[in-house]
Amino acid sequence: MTMLTLLLIAAIGADPQFDLRTTDGQELAGTLVELSAREVTLDTVDGRVAVPSERVAGLVSRQRPAAPEVIASIWIELVDGSLLPAHSYEVTGAEARIELLGGAKVKVSTRSIAHVRFKPQDAEMADQWSEILQGERADDLIVIRQKGGLDFQTGVLGDVNGATVSFKLDDETLAVKRARVEGLVYFHKAGRTLPSSFCRVTDGAGARFEVQAVELAESRLKLTTSAGLKLDLPLDQVVAVDGKIQYLSDLTPESSVWMPYFGRADEPASLAQLNRPRMDEAADGGELRLANKAYAKGLCIHSRTELVYRLPAGQFHLLKALVGLDDRVRPDGHVRLVISGDGKNLFEATLTGHDDPLPLDVDVRGVSRLKILVDFGEGQEVSDHLDLCEARILK
Repeated sequence: MTMLTLLLIAAIGADPQFDLRTTDGQELAGTLVELSAREVTLDTVDGRVAVPSERVAGLVSRQRPAAPEVIASIWIELVDGSLLPAHSYEVTGAEARIELLGGAKVKVSTRSIAHVRFKPQDAEMADQWSEILQGERADDLIVIRQKGGLDFQTGVLGDVNGATVSFKLDDETLAVKRARVEGLVYFHKAGRTLPSSFCRVTDGAGARFEVQAVELAESRLKLTTSAGLKLDLPLDQVVAVDGKIQYLSDLTPESSVWMPYFGRADEPASLAQLNRPRMDEAADGGELRLANKAYAKGLCIHSRTELVYRLPAGQFHLLKALVGLDDRVRPDGHVRLVISGDGKNLFEATLTGHDDPLPLDVDVRGVSRLKILVDFGEGQEVSDHLDLCEARILK
C-alpha cells in the first residue's frame, strides 16, 4: 500500500463513511461530499466519484448513530409521507412547533401535517387507527381512546399545548384534555401539488424525511422536505439515504398471465411454471445478461405474458429499463413489447435477438395500473426470453 493511499484513507476516515449502491449493482465507499437532485459524490480511496442521482439505489452509513436517550412519545406524519418521532408538539394559530426525538426544534404549518399520534399502540389499536386514517372525511378529526377502543369526532382543530387541545365542535370551542387524546387528523382539501422528493433520508432517531432539496455544508445536511419542513441534520446522525426508485422485481404484480402459442396455459402445469416471469434472474436461474453485461436486478419475461402492477396514484413519474433478448438465446428470439397505463398505450416496439439492447424511458405520471405485455413475434415463442434489466419506476 503506497503512502498516498494511506493518506487518502486517513483523510476519508475523518468524516462519516458511506456505502453507495447504484441501480446496476456497483458499490462504492467513501466520504460524502455532495448530495443533490443532480448527483451524489463520494471521495473514495481511488479518487472522487460522482454518480447521477437517478442511478443511486441508496447510501448507508458505516457508523451507526447512537440511539436517543429517550423514546418517542409523539409520532407526526407530514402530507409528503415524512415521519417525525418527537417528544413535544404544540400549535399556535396555524404554526406547529415540534421538538424532534433527536433534539432538533422545527416549525411547520399545520397545512403540511397529515396526522399526529400521542400514544403507543398495540396491534389492535394500530388497526383501529389505520382504519380511521383511511376513512373519508370533510373536516379535522380528534381521536379519543376509550375502554372499548378508539372513537373520533369531526370538527376543527385549533391550538395545542401540553395540557389541552382546542377543538371547535359546531359553534362551541372545547378544551379537550390532551391526556385523553389518541391523536389528531388534519383535513386538507384536494388539489395541492407538492414538489417531488428525490430521496428519503433516515436518521438515528428513526425519523424519515422525503427530501426535495438538500445542501451538504460543513458535515451537515440542510434539507427541505416536499411538505416544506426545513431541518439542519448533522451528517453523523444520518443512517441512510434511499433513492426514490422502486424496482419492479421487488413488487408483487396484481396479476400475471402466461399463454402458450399452442394449447392451454394450465396443460401441463409444469410448462406454466417453466415459463413464469423471473425476478432478478434469467429463465435458467442465472444472471440477467445483455450485451455481455450481467445485471443483478430486473425481469425475464417469456412470450406471451401479461403483467399488471398497481401503482400508488401520483407517486411515480418514469419507468426506466434496458430491454433486449437475453444473451443466452441471441440471435434467436422475436417479441413485441407493449407497455400501457390505465388502458392507454405508452410504448410499443418489436425486439429481436439481432437488436442491440434498447434503453426504455416511459412517462408514467398519473398511472395507477401499469401493464407490461410481452407478445409473440415472428418466431412463435421460440427463445422469447426478454430481459427488462434494472426495470424501475422513479418518483
